[in-house]
Amino acid sequence: VQKLQAILKPMMLRRLKEDVEKKLAPKQETIIEVELTNIQKKYYRAILEKNFAFLSKGAGQANVPNLVNTMMELRKCCNHPYLIKGAEEKILGEFRETHNPMALDFYLQAMIQSAGKLVLIDKLLPKMKAGGHKVLIFSQMVRCLDILEDYLMHKR
Repeated sequence: VQKLQAILKPMMLRRLKEDVEKKLAPKQETIIEVELTNIQKKYYRAILEKNFAFLSKGAGQANVPNLVNTMMELRKCCNHPYLIKGAEEKILGEFRETHNPMALDFYLQAMIQSAGKLVLIDKLLPKMKAGGHKVLIFSQMVRCLDILEDYLMHKR
């Protein structure tokens, strides 16, 4: 791990939460519960149904890896369904049926409307910017940050 970090260090800026927190104003935390979109509910239900046999057996020793995998898939679904393998293409295909794929913001709207958290972020960020606030978003999933980066690039 240390060798890999030494190789990557010149090419990658990695900041730990502890390092960033020293430079920040005191944290103001507000918890907002966000409902899953219909797309997320569909994928969540599919993950549960696919893994029903494992879930109904309980957390026996041999079953733990399957339960952990199922929990990770559910976490991905709750963050953004694009994190689930193959979901983005399916979602875009379904979105084409009800929206104009030639619209300039087609991909952006599909991305936003697929995840409740992104719907909220899309509403909050302009208000925060208008109020002169800076926003810092932490995530344990790098791929979540990739989706946020795509979102922000489209919003430019």
